[in-house]
Amino acid sequence: MHRLSVGIITLVLALTFVAPLTATAAPSATEMLKEQVASQQMIRALTGNLGSSSQYIDWIWFGDFHAHTWTAVIPVYVGLHSGTRVTGTLVLRKSAGYWYFYSITRGTSAGRVSDVAIPAGLTTSAIGTSISEQKAHQWMITGILNHGYKKLTVLSRSGNFGTRTANIKLSRGSRHTTYGRIIAYRRTATSGNMYWFLAALK
Repeated sequence: MHRLSVGIITLVLALTFVAPLTATAAPSATEMLKEQVASQQMIRALTGNLGSSSQYIDWIWFGDFHAHTWTAVIPVYVGLHSGTRVTGTLVLRKSAGYWYFYSITRGTSAGRVSDVAIPAGLTTSAIGTSISEQKAHQWMITGILNHGYKKLTVLSRSGNFGTRTANIKLSRGSRHTTYGRIIAYRRTATSGNMYWFLAALK
């Protein structure tokens, strides 16, 4: 989970420096789309779609935190396949009664992407599946929010030209160890460049 912007996760999930987060604002679809556009490196690292496997994410550890009405800011520690460890901050945001992975950024302060241009040909429809899937599978996000899961481990990855899947294990918290999947779909911009969007967390 780099930008893990379940994301994301948000995820999320590329570790970059971003602008300050408005503490109580609910996320819009456009903001969530920008997060995923800015998080291409992390999404690829999570789902195994980078040129070098040394940059693949092996695990994510969720640190201690306190959730607020609209926002949960969670320190995370990310283990890469190369053995390198990266620290960051995962932000979960609440909108209309549901929690969503919003961003994950390098360092210890919460932030969001506010100045990323959305490539021509990509619209918020690219994350429509992600929003509906996160609403339908709140167990994963609330498990993190309630300290039920402290560690996300990537067990395997698979995919084809249009879809990538990471099979994961959630463990080390107050809930029983459980297993899930993170799925990303490919979309092509007008320029011909390909982008990957987290479409399912279940």
